[in-house]
Amino acid sequence: HAVGDARFSPDGAEIIALTRNIAGYPYRTPVVLNAEDHEDHRVLGGHRGAVLGLDVSPDGARVVTASEDGTARIWGANPRVDARFTSVLDGAPMRIQLSRDGAIQVYYDAADRAIKVHAMEGKGGASAEPSVPSPSAAYELALRSDGGQVAVAVAAEIALLEPSARAPARRWGINKGLRHLEYSADGTRLVGSFLGHVVIWNPATGAVVTDVDRRYARATIFAPDSTTRMASWSDASPEVTLWDAGTGETLHTLTHGEAIRTAAFAPSGDDLVVVTEANHMHLWDTRDGRARRRVGSAALAVSQIAIDPRGQWFVAACDDSTARIGSLGASEPGERDDTQVVLRGHTEPIVALAISPDGARVLTGSADQTARVWDTKSWRTIAVIKHRASLADVAFSSDSERTITISTDGALQVWSAKVPSDALRRELWAATRACPSIADREEYLSADHETAEIDARRCEAMVRCVHDREPGEYERCLAEFRRAQAAGAAFRAPDAVARAP
Repeated sequence: HAVGDARFSPDGAEIIALTRNIAGYPYRTPVVLNAEDHEDHRVLGGHRGAVLGLDVSPDGARVVTASEDGTARIWGANPRVDARFTSVLDGAPMRIQLSRDGAIQVYYDAADRAIKVHAMEGKGGASAEPSVPSPSAAYELALRSDGGQVAVAVAAEIALLEPSARAPARRWGINKGLRHLEYSADGTRLVGSFLGHVVIWNPATGAVVTDVDRRYARATIFAPDSTTRMASWSDASPEVTLWDAGTGETLHTLTHGEAIRTAAFAPSGDDLVVVTEANHMHLWDTRDGRARRRVGSAALAVSQIAIDPRGQWFVAACDDSTARIGSLGASEPGERDDTQVVLRGHTEPIVALAISPDGARVLTGSADQTARVWDTKSWRTIAVIKHRASLADVAFSSDSERTITISTDGALQVWSAKVPSDALRRELWAATRACPSIADREEYLSADHETAEIDARRCEAMVRCVHDREPGEYERCLAEFRRAQAAGAAFRAPDAVARAP
């Protein structure tokens, strides 16, 4: 193999080298070699273009690579760490959760017995930030919508972490039995649901703003447009209570035929979607407490729901491996509308979902080790992101330009959310027919064996780029395919001449 650069690890046990002709990787690619026998140890195969340079951290824990695909990637240099992806969380990660824009990752490190916060830097990589000791993964967690603060309830206290400050956590004591934590949309209030009451704090001071008797509240959420309008529900109860946090007054009681699993406000706060344990989804008008209609149902459990930024539709993640889209449009009160768009493609339950801030994309993460990007105009899959473990969480960047996905093994991937137009996709698919074999390239194109191998692998990689629908630089795929098409045209010409009368 042709080698462009090579570095020893600090302990001298491994060599990280840039080389070509790695099966399935047509560009100059970084590989990790055993320094004693020089055998391939593993391939760092995530870049979409030639790698121009690399370096190893002084402690040998990380390798950084820079590529002509416009990205730099940080890799775990430990052989036990999956090195395919953009970044890997340290330790033994559990209960991984992303902030709304994906820039903050919070997880429980079972090895260190601590809740850790990582802040992603730029388009890839992560750096260690504050942590809170915890004897187990039994804790409650809330992330402020801007990702600037994380609230963690462990035992009988709440700790506030600010990822950008690196300061010690601010703490205050609470009663035991906390079951749910939630920030208000503007981040100025934090609500906790206990077995016998609901408490609202000012996170800036830790002072109690409201303490209201709400029997057996399992969860309480804020309306997006308010710090006082709340919705609470309890275990085994068929009721959702709408109430005013300023006065403690009950505004409306929304009664269902089954116990409540989860609920979500529309962005305006005027609509509430409620999911029952029977997997029925109901739409309520929070202004007058009237049921508008049933908006959908699922065959198996609905794990979570999200509502689009304009409040026109919602998406539900289901254990039957589908996501279901329901309309929140105008209808007569009491009207039943089970008409749904069903997003199919996953083969295991969907465990995470997100809607892009511009409403143009939906991102689903599944236990089948893939995340899928869906176009909200056609409701078709436009990209598949592959991991090596079940997905833990997914998010879009605040500008809707990037997808952030993280799996239960701590592997984080960041991709462009841009995809080709239908016309470009058709051209790419059509171009996959032009991949002559190595032997045909040598015989009909007069290519030497090395060039024929490189071109064949490049063409095959471009085919996979399209057929697997992986995110990436599709324009680069197209350029490579056009080159392959030109080679295919040259290949067909001699054949046509040979068969001419």
